[in-house]
Amino acid sequence: MDKRKNYYMVIDTETANSMDDPMMYDLGGAVIDKQGHVYESFSFVIYEVFCADRQLFDTAYYAEKRPMYEAQIADGQRKIVNIFTARNHLHA
Repeated sequence: MDKRKNYYMVIDTETANSMDDPMMYDLGGAVIDKQGHVYESFSFVIYEVFCADRQLFDTAYYAEKRPMYEAQIADGQRKIVNIFTARNHLHA
């Protein structure tokens, strides 16, 4: 990447649980420049909510879309990661 340019990270998340204690299960984002060129994009499903705690995932607004998430994971559009891997990716 050209260090002379300004880059921006656009992030979108989906959460489960209550508004008092939201738990992220979907994290997507892209690194772009002012012209909208995409340098990197990612789409993570967070293991701790999506896989390890199905009851927690069932509290999500989009819980009925679980089959869609599973299909996208199977075809490589999304990747299942733990929360620490997602955090480290954002940091990097």
